[in-house]
Amino acid sequence: MRLYRSFLAVVFLSFSVFSLSFPVFVLGYSESDATQALTSAQRSIRNCYLAVVEAEKAGANVTRLVDRLNVAGELYSRATLAYSRGDYDLTVGLCEEVQAKLSGLTLEAESLRISALEEGRRDFLYNVVGSSVGAVAVVCISAVLWTLLKRRGSEVKGEG
Repeated sequence: MRLYRSFLAVVFLSFSVFSLSFPVFVLGYSESDATQALTSAQRSIRNCYLAVVEAEKAGANVTRLVDRLNVAGELYSRATLAYSRGDYDLTVGLCEEVQAKLSGLTLEAESLRISALEEGRRDFLYNVVGSSVGAVAVVCISAVLWTLLKRRGSEVKGEG
């Protein structure tokens, strides 16, 4: 038992001396890493915002996309606050969350824009064709009724 304690004490001391003889490196982010992450996140927010604006101009329903942009904007705001406090690890982490939140948003906005444009064209064609057919139908029915009423008027005059 005593030998076992001695062995544990030697192992513990050896481990302690060995671990203290090497400097501990903390894998943290530098200020330049945080600045680069903020720049990249800001660029992503801007690109996604422009894509959402284009989709909205085309008539797409962009409510879900705007919600995602708002969340990304809040995360970006927290990242800039962390940067101003010198917390570069938190800054980079929040910027990574921004990138994750915006992942695929530009493609989704483009898809919605294209769908809205196609739907707009289809609606326009339906309106033009429907109005044209309606107008032709009104003219034809009016001509037929006018002809029938004219004949009936001629027959009534001939009897009287």
